[in-house]
Amino acid sequence: MIDQKQMWNNKHQAGEHADFRALPAPFAVAVEAQFPRQAEVLELGCGVGGDASFFASQGHHVIATDFSETVLDQDRQLNDKNNLEFSLVDITAPLPYDDQSQDVVYAHLSLHYYDNETTVRVFAEIARVLKIGGLLCFACKTVNDPEYGDGQEIEPNYFVSSKGHIRHFFTQEYAEKLVSLAFEVRSVDELTEHYKDKSASFLQCVAVKK
Repeated sequence: MIDQKQMWNNKHQAGEHADFRALPAPFAVAVEAQFPRQAEVLELGCGVGGDASFFASQGHHVIATDFSETVLDQDRQLNDKNNLEFSLVDITAPLPYDDQSQDVVYAHLSLHYYDNETTVRVFAEIARVLKIGGLLCFACKTVNDPEYGDGQEIEPNYFVSSKGHIRHFFTQEYAEKLVSLAFEVRSVDELTEHYKDKSASFLQCVAVKK
């Protein structure tokens, strides 16, 4: 198993995801329409910052977090919006934000890298920092993804790939179980998207904190 943080630093240093910087993900555009106006938005795993920049352009105050210093340095150099800040955060640790301080927590393909115990803990922290009535919007790869089954299965649906990439593939039932204690599910959808020369299966969930 290779060091995941170093792996992502290397990927961003090489510009592997730079193409996604200019435009927000379709998921970001779709869910932003449900945000309250001028929302406090916490993004977990912002990567190259395309979604965070879009949210800020819509008038929201955005804290965009990642565990890769490399990509955050790039993001800071390329973004100058006053309502957008980038912060180094490891989401497997307690989040450095107050209880009920956020209107929205957004996570596009950043919550599917952890074992079950860690994942449950991450979702509990998300619930803690969200206001009552706040939105959780997240997307993860599903068990129907073409990469499912590649490598060694450490736990059910949790794999270390042949290239050393760790990923936890979600089922709809698993996603709904994760949010069931603190949230009411507004929508859960599974879809296939195509990018570069590959296709991928994603589960997209929007839930409201009870």
